Amino acid sequence: MANASSFFSNPLFSGLNLDASPDFLQQLIECCPVGLVLCRLDGTLIAVNSRLAQLLGRTVEELLSLTYWEITPETYRGAERSQFAGLPNLQHYGPYEKEYWHQAGYTIPVQVSRVVLQHAGESLIWSSVTDISDRKQAEQRLLKHYHLLQSIIDSTPDAIFVRDLQGIYVISNSANSRLFNRTSPEVVGRSDAEFMPLEVAQKLWEVDRRIVQTGISENIEEVLTVGDITYIFNSIKSVWRDAQGNPLGIVGISRDISDRKRAEQALRHYQETLEERVKQRTSDLTKANRKLVAEIVERQQIEKALRQSEAREREKATHLETALHDLQRTQAKLVQSEKMSSLGQLVAGIAHEINNPVNFIYGNITYTGQYVQDLFKLVELYQDCYAQSHPEIVAHIEAIDLEFVQEDLPRILESMRVGAERIREIVLSLRNFSRVDESQMKSVDIHEGLESTLLILQNRLKSKPNRPAINVVKTYSPLPKVECYPGQLNQVFMNVLCNAIDALEAKLESAEAVPANSSDSPTITISTEVRASDWVTISIADNGIGMSEQTLNQLFNLFFTTKPVGKGTGLGLPISYQIIVERHQGYLHCQSQIGQGTEFIIEIPLKQNHQKT
Repeated sequence: MANASSFFSNPLFSGLNLDASPDFLQQLIECCPVGLVLCRLDGTLIAVNSRLAQLLGRTVEELLSLTYWEITPETYRGAERSQFAGLPNLQHYGPYEKEYWHQAGYTIPVQVSRVVLQHAGESLIWSSVTDISDRKQAEQRLLKHYHLLQSIIDSTPDAIFVRDLQGIYVISNSANSRLFNRTSPEVVGRSDAEFMPLEVAQKLWEVDRRIVQTGISENIEEVLTVGDITYIFNSIKSVWRDAQGNPLGIVGISRDISDRKRAEQALRHYQETLEERVKQRTSDLTKANRKLVAEIVERQQIEKALRQSEAREREKATHLETALHDLQRTQAKLVQSEKMSSLGQLVAGIAHEINNPVNFIYGNITYTGQYVQDLFKLVELYQDCYAQSHPEIVAHIEAIDLEFVQEDLPRILESMRVGAERIREIVLSLRNFSRVDESQMKSVDIHEGLESTLLILQNRLKSKPNRPAINVVKTYSPLPKVECYPGQLNQVFMNVLCNAIDALEAKLESAEAVPANSSDSPTITISTEVRASDWVTISIADNGIGMSEQTLNQLFNLFFTTKPVGKGTGLGLPISYQIIVERHQGYLHCQSQIGQGTEFIIEIPLKQNHQKT
């Protein structure tokens, strides 16, 4: 079909009653965001929509000149021929994944769903086709990150593992898997009960459940029996959480301390034997004294060696805890980076799609106004030249209230121009905030980034049925352009401003209604200034509920949040701290007291030292 009209004018649809609203149905098919295709059981294409043609790089006419099998790679044809043969009995099939040939010679991954339609005694196949190229690329990126993480944890001699809430292994590094004489793929998906006595496995599960329930990490000793061998491990276990802070299971690092424990037992046995020998040899005091001195010296040496060993073990445990924390930070940074990248691409895409039609409207309003004025002048000339107008013309002028139209139409056009200008400003702010194409460091206007962020948050700042509007007071000093990563800096502004809005809403929920003109009305104050000629300071303050000193001390800790479960992830401020301190060599401070509000102070240099990362 060349267009939507030919889709419904096909003889096969002659039985459908589309007289009521054919234009609506035609637009519905053509505007569908997925590809649509109707074909016979032998693969003859009857009708396709423009989305499918666009997906395969062809025109609708080109597609209809082909068969279904000509756009399907050879590897799928056998299975799909069998599927087509069985569809009349199944009535529907899918969704399932496959590929189609693009006109340029490469394949497009898609997801297909099919249903069988009966028409004039013939079975026809109606299919919807969805492009899943972006999802496949995302899966490849995640797989790459997974292999990197697996290589890191496999490089350590300590056992590293992750178990879900049912005790099933999700991750098991090489050291952990060797305990069971298995490879990592053989351990993942199975529980401890399959490798060790049930009573031992149950003790491990009890510890895991306790840690999940309390949410507190533990450093414990565990005795495991695998086959004929008994191991003693020093284990550090923490709760494994998702991006929303919900517990998913346990992540742990275990070190084999069996040799150390045997040495300690041998030392205790030696001490007991020594004391017995002292008692038995009191008759020969001189000889016993010399021997005792030697043994005491030996024992002291052993104790000294043991203390040194314990100190080394403690140091290694500290290094392991640091490594685990670094892994968690890296994981959080990857999650947040992926999320903000997706958000930036989405915002930039929306801004682009809105900008084109708005520019078209805005550009034509001026011409429309000129044409309207010309028409009004023409009407006035007619009225001047033909004072005695025809009665029907006079009646129509009165019916449409021509005088009111002449006054109101210019105002309508002006309001359209103002509205289009406002949309253009919003689109510009969206593009400035996302800055997908500005991942490199560049010199930008800090005030422009703040204004873009405030515009995006405008809906949260407006008054609500249960609270007044949030006032924003700006005290901007003249600033030169600042060298920075614009997208990342906008992310910091967004995180800090969202926290300020949350704090103000929390204060309003816990207090009675506040008049809009009250000095206690919810307010965010933003100020900027140049400090010491080569640093810029941005202050974002609110008069919300404030924070205790204990909360301030943990504010930038990973996964720490004071918000309810499901609302806060504990990632925003730690990521903001990394962006300011590590990426921009700056400072991020917070000052707050309960009931006195909170102030975040951001300080970054005007010029970055490019030797730092």
